[in-house]
Amino acid sequence: MCFQKPFLRAYTLIELMIVVILVGLIAGFGIPNYEKTMARAKERDALSNLDTMLDAFKLYMSRNDDAFPPDLADIAAINSTLNLNIIEQQDNTYQCDSPDANTYRCLATNADGWEVVIELDVTSGEDLYCTNPPGGCPTTPVP
Repeated sequence: MCFQKPFLRAYTLIELMIVVILVGLIAGFGIPNYEKTMARAKERDALSNLDTMLDAFKLYMSRNDDAFPPDLADIAAINSTLNLNIIEQQDNTYQCDSPDANTYRCLATNADGWEVVIELDVTSGEDLYCTNPPGGCPTTPVP
């Protein structure tokens, strides 16, 4: 009587180690890229909202005999005064002010520590993006 071993196919330790190493390499390259992409998305979201605020500010001034809007210290005041619906998301917060009689400035800050500023010089009509505030400018190119 001859006993035959059933044929079993199993993975060897080397094959399993290779798979684990490959998964580790893919994760090692993917996670930093994901984090950079998320940071750029937050910066772009802030820049887009600031640009919208600046356009709404120009419209407000054109409708109100070139008068600056009243206090825009938080997002609720900005939304109600400029008829916007900007939502503070992705840890971005917004604040607008007028440091002098000819300048209007909106600042976006993030919990990651960066700040973005958009300024409008009323006398020249020029928009100035990212004036290198204390927190630094975003890493993405500014339009």
